[in-house]
Amino acid sequence: MARWLAAKAGLNPKTDIQIVAVGSPLALQAALENHRIDAFLLSPPEGYLAEKQGSGSVFISLASEFPVLASSHF
Repeated sequence: MARWLAAKAGLNPKTDIQIVAVGSPLALQAALENHRIDAFLLSPPEGYLAEKQGSGSVFISLASEFPVLASSHF
């Protein structure tokens, strides 16, 4: 999904992004707060929790910005 979104944004999904496995949502939040990652792609509510904690913001809501994905399960 991350590579697909990067391509939709005009980036080269093979060279313009680096995908890393961080671990649990708690580890992901810590990585975001400590600037070890710039972004993450995960189902709700993780993005909204990052917003609530002040460490991030929801950049893309897949179901609303890509109607083809609206019926997809998280």
